[in-house]
Amino acid sequence: MSEMLSVKNEPGFQIQDANTTSYDRYPREFYIARALARTIRKQQLKILSFGCSTGEETVSLLNVFPDDNIVGLDISPFVIRKARENNSADGKITYDISSAETLQKYGPYDLIFAMSVFCAWPASRDIDNISKIFPFSKFEDFVQKLDEVLNPGGVLVIFNSNFEFLDTDVSKKYEVVISNTTRSTGFVHRFAADNRRVDGYSGNVVVFRKAKAPSLAHNPPSATARVVHFIDPNGSRLGSLSLSRL
Repeated sequence: MSEMLSVKNEPGFQIQDANTTSYDRYPREFYIARALARTIRKQQLKILSFGCSTGEETVSLLNVFPDDNIVGLDISPFVIRKARENNSADGKITYDISSAETLQKYGPYDLIFAMSVFCAWPASRDIDNISKIFPFSKFEDFVQKLDEVLNPGGVLVIFNSNFEFLDTDVSKKYEVVISNTTRSTGFVHRFAADNRRVDGYSGNVVVFRKAKAPSLAHNPPSATARVVHFIDPNGSRLGSLSLSRL
C-alpha cells in the first residue's frame, strides 16, 4: 500500500512536500534499532516516528516493539486524521500534529526514526545546489531539535536524507552503528554541508547512538572521529572500534 499525499509545511519544522508511505518499508533499520535498544534498561521505551504520514510506519514499529510506547508526528492534519482512523492499533499509538511544542510534549524519546523526512523530493532531483529549497542550516536545526528530545544512550535513525548527519556539529555526540543488513542510505540525491550536490555518493550509515555520558562528546579528536559498532544480521554485536569517518 502506497500513496502520495500533499503536505503543507509548518514553516521551519519539516521539509517534505509530499508523503509516500507503506507498511514494513524499513525492516533492516528497525531490527538494528531493536538490537541496540536492548541495552536501554527501561521497562517501556518511548519511540518517535518523526514524519509518520498516515501511520503505516508506526504500525510497522509496533510490530517490532510490541510492548513499547509509539508516537507518530506529522505536519499534515489530513494524514494525522487518517492515521488515527486507520492505524491507531486500538489506541496503542499516539498521533499528533508535528511542531516544536508537540515534539517536546511527548518526549523525551529512546528511539527516533526520521525516515524519508529530511529531503526535498522530487524538487532536489535535478539541481546542483540545494540552498534555495532546503539549506544545510535548516537540516542542522532539525537534527538539533531531535537531539534535544533524545535520551542519552538513545538511538537515532535517519534514512533517505539529502544531507549526511555526520556533517552536523550535533553528531559529535553520537556513535555510528554499521550493519551488513543495511544496503544504502536511501535513493534521494545527497548534498554536502556547502549545499552542493555530491556526485557518486554511496554509503550505508543511517543508525546512530547518542553517547550515554556527556563527557564522551567533549573535545573529540576531530569533527569526524567516531566509535563504530558492527551489528550482524540478527542484531548481535560483533565488535567496535574507533576510527575516522568512513
